[in-house]
Amino acid sequence: RRVHGGLYTYFGSDGFTWGSTVSGWRALVRSAHDAGLAVSLSVGPGYDDTRIRPWNSATRKPRANGAYYSAMFEGAIAAHPDFISITSFNEWGEGTQIEPATARGCIAPPVSNLPCSYEG
Repeated sequence: RRVHGGLYTYFGSDGFTWGSTVSGWRALVRSAHDAGLAVSLSVGPGYDDTRIRPWNSATRKPRANGAYYSAMFEGAIAAHPDFISITSFNEWGEGTQIEPATARGCIAPPVSNLPCSYEG
């Protein structure tokens, strides 16, 4: 496939935008590939920015002990994009952090779908 451009979904909150809606990723990737475009789907471990945007609880996605992260990865893999990205490594304000951190007595690995014991 010859690629002259592409698209990238940023939000790791399923349903936050059309591009971040996992149920639509297969159609999105198929349409983009048909148009000769590369696709990078972005996954996240959860999303909760209510500490910095208290009014935004509608976009909150609990981590569910890694189940949310795993489901997003599975959806992305099933859609066959060119790339899969992670939102984000250290965005603590939005609750999408996966960087190594000490939390409640354990060390979280840098990239894992098994968070330590984070709430939310």
